[in-house]
Amino acid sequence: MKKLYEDYIFLVRTVLEGGRADDFSGDFEKLLELAREHNMTNILWYALRKNRNVPTNIVTELQGSHNMLMFKCANQKMTRGELENLFSSAGIKHIFLKGADVAQLYPSEDMREMADIDVYADLDSHEKIKEVLTQAGYSFEGHKGHHDVFHRDPFISVEVHESVLDHQRETGLDTYFAPPWQLTDGNGFEYNFDPSDNYIFLMGHLFGHFHQGGVGVRFFADMALYMKKYKDELDWVKINSVFERYNLDEVMNNLKALSLHWFGDEPESGLLDEMGEYVFESGSYGKAANMVMYLANEDGSNIFSAALKRKLFISSSEMRRRSRIVDRFPIFLPIAYAVRAVKIIFTQFRELRAWMRGVKDADGEAVKNYKEMMRRFGVK
Repeated sequence: MKKLYEDYIFLVRTVLEGGRADDFSGDFEKLLELAREHNMTNILWYALRKNRNVPTNIVTELQGSHNMLMFKCANQKMTRGELENLFSSAGIKHIFLKGADVAQLYPSEDMREMADIDVYADLDSHEKIKEVLTQAGYSFEGHKGHHDVFHRDPFISVEVHESVLDHQRETGLDTYFAPPWQLTDGNGFEYNFDPSDNYIFLMGHLFGHFHQGGVGVRFFADMALYMKKYKDELDWVKINSVFERYNLDEVMNNLKALSLHWFGDEPESGLLDEMGEYVFESGSYGKAANMVMYLANEDGSNIFSAALKRKLFISSSEMRRRSRIVDRFPIFLPIAYAVRAVKIIFTQFRELRAWMRGVKDADGEAVKNYKEMMRRFGVK
């Protein structure tokens, strides 16, 4: 693995183990760029805050980022408590997901940057949730993928999921959590997975991104901290049997090994180094070019059509879910697709341009190499 990536892992690991890198020297500009790409600038601040080798401009940026993230973390923590009260008062069963729980495993919660607060609730509760949240000052931003999006200034974003895992990520594990209530214990109206099922969920979420575009370093830090925290409570027989059921055992073992190689005691290997390079080069939420190659046939023959279909088209049932008018009057479905295409072109231009660049770069040989790499990683 590149020395830059090794330095980055060293700094993150130092912080997770409660230390600082006061005497470290490296390419601070590129390390900061990596931290931005992987949404981990605050961990870099914790690692280098007493390091006199760091250039002044980087110190200034890291300090500003730290101050903002401390404020954001405090607001998100307060918001989670507010959401729990709002949902419980309205009698809405719910499960908080992902970062809201994982952040508590870090030495300081603000080290784990979160874009959103994610919560699951049954689909038949979503209209009630919309009413409750809009009355509490949130604006409804629309439906995206498998969740409704709400926003409240200055930077609180809440995603209300209709499924625990997105079926479009094609892990198969979405069926394991459908419905999820039989896998949870309730406390009032808030429900939680036990450590083993939460591990299955977290790894399912990680893998979904990993094999469809890529996933960032922080997700591997999450899993290392999670395994350390719950090492005596994880039922590995159950976990492995679930992964075997969905033909995910090999890749899940490799993802686990990479997490423990970076932030535990797993020895290095050529495979783990290759996986690490892929993770670093993917950024926090993956690359459009990787997604395009994932969607393509082995010979790359359907690259453009596959990318266009994934980006512009959703199922008719999903379109009805997103539009009350279409739900009541299906005759307007073609118009809804045309409106969606125009909105994507004009409101997601940068993202669409990245997809088109990915289509241009993904020739048959590139697709073949990508598919072979994924098979080496254990993706079947």
